[in-house]
Amino acid sequence: MSRTSRSKHCDRCERGHDKSDHDCRENWSGSSKAMEPDMAVEVVAKNKLLTSQNCNIGEMTMPAMFMLSRERESAYPVEKWSDISHIKRNLSNTLYALKLTDQTMIYIKKNFACLLEQNRNNVEATEDAPENLVPHIFGDHTSCSNIGSGVWCRYSEDPVNYKHSGLPHGKPLSNPTPKATLSKTMERYAKAAKKIAPGGSSQANESFNNIVCTKAPKYKYYGGSESFDFRLASAVLQKNEGTKYVSGTMHKLSLSPGSESAKVREMKDHKRSSRATLQKSKEIKKRRSELKKQKSSTVSAAERRKGITYSTGCDVEGITSLLQNPTVLTMAPYGRSRSCRADSYKISMKNTTKNVQILDAGLMANSSSFA
Repeated sequence: MSRTSRSKHCDRCERGHDKSDHDCRENWSGSSKAMEPDMAVEVVAKNKLLTSQNCNIGEMTMPAMFMLSRERESAYPVEKWSDISHIKRNLSNTLYALKLTDQTMIYIKKNFACLLEQNRNNVEATEDAPENLVPHIFGDHTSCSNIGSGVWCRYSEDPVNYKHSGLPHGKPLSNPTPKATLSKTMERYAKAAKKIAPGGSSQANESFNNIVCTKAPKYKYYGGSESFDFRLASAVLQKNEGTKYVSGTMHKLSLSPGSESAKVREMKDHKRSSRATLQKSKEIKKRRSELKKQKSSTVSAAERRKGITYSTGCDVEGITSLLQNPTVLTMAPYGRSRSCRADSYKISMKNTTKNVQILDAGLMANSSSFA
């Protein structure tokens, strides 16, 4: 559709060259944070291609700052959609703040995502679903039949033997503290149902940003010359046409793309397309969820087992705190030599993953010193 860029510096201008003797790309003097809204306004509101076709973009998923700039520059109203990934991430942050167990957090996030997907483009159902989710988690199923379309809660099929598949021991939550916080959070989502229901996502933008990073890595500075614009153009071509744009460019320049090069480009594009299709399949999504759950369980077990070695700021903890933590200390006889005193012990803190000894401290009876 269109592309543009913003640059605050020009290498040749900073060296004293006149703008007329080189291709100067310096076109911005404001703050870096204001670059994205300004570029979006140019691409959308001031796009000559869209204007010539009388095409208006009235709904989009964009940051709030851009929406303000967009509405100032546009002659027609714009409706903002919420990014579904951001909504889920905000819910995750709320659950972490409540210090719930990993199993409980996974269960709540899974059900919340299920509700949003089932009620996509249904504003009324999306408005009711979040508020009815909290009673369901806490054992009140009177409103479960009102949560959008599809089979969501199976309590009505067997009320006596019903168990929550993802909660500990299949029992509902009972602590009133997280219930109040979750209710307020879901109420906020219900009020924003009109923005959430379409299920907007900015993942396509993030995908394009990753392509740009391969052409113009952040650890190298290309913004001071026309090089960045050329790299940006190649990223746009790869996003739209795949890697075969290289062969097309060579052909347009009357250069031979090479038969082997064309085969490699075709193979890469086929691999990319196949992988994208595979990643969207139900089996792969389920497998990703299982691996994530397994990793979370492994990390939690390691944190419980290693104690202070996994704690925040453990490097500044004193030896007293170390001795008071029984989860990381093992007591063993200091040695088997007959000359060794019976009341001598060795205190070892070990890395349980590789069984590597990190600290040896000799503790002598009736002594406060360590060696």
